[in-house]
Amino acid sequence: MQLKDIAKHLSIQDEYKKSTMHGKSLDFQINQLYLNLFSRKADFAGLSYWLRSVELGSNDISDLVCDLILSSSNLCNSNNNQAIIDKKNFRQ
Repeated sequence: MQLKDIAKHLSIQDEYKKSTMHGKSLDFQINQLYLNLFSRKADFAGLSYWLRSVELGSNDISDLVCDLILSSSNLCNSNNNQAIIDKKNFRQ
């Protein structure tokens, strides 16, 4: 199984559906994922991108989890200060 398949499978489980995130607004869920992973809310550009992407059906919220984890763990010589801070703050 791919990581995205695992994330999608976990997101449909009863435990997730009963969690504090299920049923909340999409922007709340996105910000909560950023808080859980990086100890900060999503920046405006990131929040806008993910809101649009999920609302248009291009991605699921479970894709966001995978993409954030992968991007923070695969950061190579980034000049993006926030990405460097996020990598340092990433909660594994």
